[in-house]
Amino acid sequence: MNNRKRATPVKDQVSATSTISKGCLDNGNTCSDTGVFNLEDDEKKIVVPVSEKYTLTIKEAAAYFNIGTKKLRRLAEDNTDRFAVFSGNKYLIIRTKFEKFIDDSSEI
Repeated sequence: MNNRKRATPVKDQVSATSTISKGCLDNGNTCSDTGVFNLEDDEKKIVVPVSEKYTLTIKEAAAYFNIGTKKLRRLAEDNTDRFAVFSGNKYLIIRTKFEKFIDDSSEI
């Protein structure tokens, strides 16, 4: 049926089919508890802690900062020039700038 061959990635190269899995590095813990997400590839796993990423998706930021996704999306829409960027069709939160925004704010 599907006889197409898949290209194998060169050593130390991440393929275009890599995705962030829903599972976390620690079995039994949720991603919001550990803050570590898995980047799965066909041949290897790359683990990038959320605390080391420059930009976070809305879901990652919600788990990291313990803020709801709706509230984060609203904040990102209102503060695109301060700590959020719009990439394609999604908002990305610049982690260090958002941490400073939270430090400087009395309420969010």
